[in-house]
Parts: sequence; structure tokens; C-alpha cells
Amino acid sequence: MEETLLKNFIKIIIIISLPLILISMNVKILLNPSYLEWEYSKEKFPESELLIDIERLELSKDVLSYIKGESNDSILRDTRLFNEREISHLSDVRILVGETDYLGLFSFLILILSIFFLISRGVEKYQIVSYLFNAAVTTLIFVSLFSIVSTIDFNFLFIGFHKIFFPQGNWSFHSQDTLIQLYPAKFWFDSSFLIIVLFLIESSVLSLGFFLLRTKIKKEKKLK
Repeated sequence: MEETLLKNFIKIIIIISLPLILISMNVKILLNPSYLEWEYSKEKFPESELLIDIERLELSKDVLSYIKGESNDSILRDTRLFNEREISHLSDVRILVGETDYLGLFSFLILILSIFFLISRGVEKYQIVSYLFNAAVTTLIFVSLFSIVSTIDFNFLFIGFHKIFFPQGNWSFHSQDTLIQLYPAKFWFDSSFLIIVLFLIESSVLSLGFFLLRTKIKKEKKLK
């Protein structure tokens, strides 16, 4: 009985760990200067009312450097383009990005330890791969539902996300504020869309991969 409960607990841990690892990976993709360049180069991307294209890109890269922990807030203050509310929000974003990195690494370690634990308990490879398959499929289903909701009401999700992770309320800005000039609504819509697409591709590939591996293991067992 205790053994069954323990295995079910490990199964839940694996299901939770996998999407957290993918979140951390995908956030790193967005926090890449190349993504900014690609996004800003789009023909229909809104132009800034206050900044020229080169200035906006360089300033956005400075913001990126700050929230990734590569520089301190002087890189923002020295420009004299950000008000205290914007700097306060970026400080919160910096903390969240750092926590996401640690969460991804922690989840990866937990996933590996969980697999080794199952192996040490004599759990068959077929069962372990089944746990991983279930985790990938669960992630795929969740992201599919999330994509449907985001299509129906993106603003609801956007506002909800900020209320949860930035309860301080310093995430709302005027249209003339620098952060809005750098990151208009289209930027966030495109970024969310990319995250969803990456998640769908990754979870689909993992689901298929674990399914094929599980099928192979099952066939090998029958031949023995």
C-alpha cells in the first residue's frame, strides 16, 4: 500500500516537473536579443511614437540585460527614459526571471532523481516511460486548453497573469511610458503565441517519443 502511494506521488512529481522545465527553457528563448530583433523587424510591428528603431532596439536590449541579471539598474536609470514605476516593475520581472531559472533547474534535478528512485525500487522501464509519456500528454492537453482560452480572451489571461505574479500593481502604464513604447500589445501577443507554439511542439514530440519508446520496450518484453 505504502509502495503504491509512493509511486503515485512520484508520478505526480514527474507530471509537474516536465512542464516547469519546458517553461524555463522557453522563457530563455524569449530572453534572447535575436528574438527582439526578429520581432521588431516584422513589417506590421507598431512603430514607437517617441523612439527611432535603432534606439528602441538598443534600449530594449538594455532592459533584457537587466532582467536577466547581467547588469544593475544603472543601465536603465542612466538613460533617464524610465520612471520609478517602470524601474520598480522591471525589478520585479528580474526577480521572476531568476526564480524561473532556478525553478527549471530544480525541476530538472527532481525529475532525474525521481527516475533514479524508480529504478532503485525495481520499477520496470516500461512503467517509467509510461510516467514520462503521461507527463508529456498532460502538458500537451493543458497547453491546448490554454491556447483555446488565450484565443478567446487574451486580455483576460494577460491581466490575470500580472495580477498573480505582480500583485504590487506596478505593471500598468501610460501609452507614452517607455515600456509601452518598447513593448506594445502586439509584442506580448506574439510572445505568448510563440510560447504556446513551442510548448505544443515540445510536448507533442515528447509524447510521440515516449509513446514509441514504450511500444518498443513492450515489443522487446514479448520477445523474451
